[in-house]
Amino acid sequence: MRTRQAILRAAVHGPAVLASLLLAAVLVAAVPAALELAAGLALIVIATMLTWRGLERVAIAVVWWARPANDTEVAILAAARAELGAAGVVIGGVYLRRRRGPLVEAVGHHGAVVVDPDLLRAVHTEAVSTSAVAALLAHAVGYRSIATPRCDIALRLMMAPWRVLGRGGARIARAGARRPVVTLAWRLRWLVGVGCLVVSPAGQAPAAWLGAAVVAWSYLLPAARGELARHAEPAGDQLVITAGLGPALADLLRRQAACPSA
Repeated sequence: MRTRQAILRAAVHGPAVLASLLLAAVLVAAVPAALELAAGLALIVIATMLTWRGLERVAIAVVWWARPANDTEVAILAAARAELGAAGVVIGGVYLRRRRGPLVEAVGHHGAVVVDPDLLRAVHTEAVSTSAVAALLAHAVGYRSIATPRCDIALRLMMAPWRVLGRGGARIARAGARRPVVTLAWRLRWLVGVGCLVVSPAGQAPAAWLGAAVVAWSYLLPAARGELARHAEPAGDQLVITAGLGPALADLLRRQAACPSA
C-alpha cells in the first residue's frame, strides 16, 4: 500500500518538479553569464534555508500566501486544539490564508495548519461547533499524511515556477472555455499525441516524444490525483474516528449537504 501511495505521489508531483527545474534553469540561463553560477547557488540556498524549522513560518507565509494567526485568532481555535491534544493529535502553528483555498490544510512536518478566515468567523459566531472544527483539523492532518510527503514545504518551493505558469495557464483556459472550439480542441488533444508518435520516426524524435509525454500527462495527472485522494480521504476519516470526532464531522457534512452555500 505504501509503495502504491509513493508511486501516486511521484506521478502527481514528479513531472511538476522536473518542469520547475527546467524553468528555473531557463531563468538562470537568461541572466548574464558572469552571474549564472551565483544565481543558481542563490536559488538553492534560499530554498534550503526556507525548509529549516526556524524559517518554516517564512516558508509557509511565502508558499501558501498565509500569515501567522495573532493571539486573538489562536484563542478562537484553542478549545478545538485542546480537544485534539487530549486525543493525541498535536496541532502546531496556525496560519490564515490570504486568498481562497481549502478551509483547513495541514502543512509542514511540525503540525502547522493553514485555515480560511471564514472558518474562524464561523467558530467565533458559534455557527460551527468546537468539535466540528476539531474534526476538520484532524481530517486535514490525516489527509496530509497520505497525500503529501513530509518534505511538502520543500516540494512546494521547488514547484513554484510550475505553479506560477499553471495559474497563468488556468486563467487562459477559463477565458478560452467560453469558446466551443477551444473546448473541442482540448477534448481532441489525444490526436496531437498520436501525431507526435507518428512524426517521431521522421527525425524529430526528441521534440515529438516530449509532446506525446505532455499530452499523456494531461490525461494521467487527473487520474493520479483522484486515486491519491481516494487513498488519503480514508486516512483523514480514520484519524477523525480515532479522535472520537466522527459524529461531529458527520453532522457538519449533513448540514453542508442541506445548505451547500453555508
